[in-house]
Amino acid sequence: MNKLPSQYPRNICAYCGDTKHLEDDHIPPKNLFPKPRPNNLITVPACKKCHSKTSKDDEYFRIKLSLRDDAGSHPSARKNWDSLFRGLNRKEAEGLRKSFLSDFKKVQTKTPSGLYAGKRLGYDVDLNRIRKVIERVVRGFYFAEVGKPLGFNIGVKIISNDDLQDEPQDFIKELKETILVPLASKEAKVIGDNIFSYRHHIAEEDSTVSVWGMSFYSHVPFLCLTAPDSVEQNKKDV
Repeated sequence: MNKLPSQYPRNICAYCGDTKHLEDDHIPPKNLFPKPRPNNLITVPACKKCHSKTSKDDEYFRIKLSLRDDAGSHPSARKNWDSLFRGLNRKEAEGLRKSFLSDFKKVQTKTPSGLYAGKRLGYDVDLNRIRKVIERVVRGFYFAEVGKPLGFNIGVKIISNDDLQDEPQDFIKELKETILVPLASKEAKVIGDNIFSYRHHIAEEDSTVSVWGMSFYSHVPFLCLTAPDSVEQNKKDV
């Protein structure tokens, strides 16, 4: 049963815990869902400080995600293209439009076996902006699932498929056995027509330690791990 969280506080910011000037924040961003939007979108309360600077990153996230080859095969991603280009043509979107156009370039492509397959049009991605949105989604769903903010002293590590390209096979095998396979046994919670889904596990001995598997448009996955910053630092030092 696809039971999305609904019983969580509405009187504190999901991110910092503030109680003043609260607004609804959609997680994941509402603009990923073309109209007519599904009736099970999730919102969490957010103070103005945490919420006021998210819209530009959300739009950047939607643009870069919708233009991916793999995501573009999803009908809802294709539906976003019309509104995406209409939005870029707005006068007030001049800065975003210039940034969007400047990101395009010719890139080399390879076959699955690694052979050179010529050049094609590609684009640069500001990974920091992408990760900011993903981290907010993780923190928002953590609040919805646990009922309290994760806290900014708790780090969120985000891993994409691209991050794993150069990792040794031993590491990939261990990641699958210790995290991905157990996570896959958890029930997927889905919003829309597989526009977004997630699975998660929260450690019983320490609720700030958790793992989240997220998928956008059925094809773009992110693995996210939360843990106290001291734990993350120890991992980096090993």
